[in-house]
Formats: sequence, C-alpha cells, structure tokens
Amino acid sequence: MKQNRDDWRNLEKLIKLIQSKKDPETIDSFQLTYQKVARQLSYSQTYFPDEEITRYLNELVAKAHNVLYKSEQTSGKQIYHFISSKFVGFS
Repeated sequence: MKQNRDDWRNLEKLIKLIQSKKDPETIDSFQLTYQKVARQLSYSQTYFPDEEITRYLNELVAKAHNVLYKSEQTSGKQIYHFISSKFVGFS
C-alpha cells in the first residue's frame, strides 16, 4: 500500500486537473496513472476484497472513469435510434 500511495494521490490530483487542463501531457499522465491504479484495484479486489483500501480504490477508479467518459452523453436521437433499431415492432 505504501509504495502505491503516491499513484493514488497523483490520480486524485489529475482528476481535478484534467477537467480544466486538457493538454497532451496531462492527458497522457492521466491515462497512464488511471491504468496503473485500475491494475492495483484489480489486485486489491483479488487479494483484499473486504478491505477499506479496496473500497477506496474502487471509488477512485470510478471517479477517474467518469471523467474519462464524461463527454459521451446520450442524446434523445441516440435513444430513439437504439429503440427503433433494436426493438421489433417499434415504429
């Protein structure tokens, strides 16, 4: 845990930073740190499933995921297309 704590703090900072500063360096750092912490979460879920650290990492990775995929919002047109093309009998 001690050796990874800096990664977690860095991801927390990058989550805040990337919302206002989207330069290539920040994006690359965010991506690499996000992937690293997600791997640490996977390890923690495997070996420490009921520990507080696993809950913390899950929340941290979820926050980063939401920042990463925030721009993919669903529009009414997308919903209509999905329903009209996937459900039989809808016109």
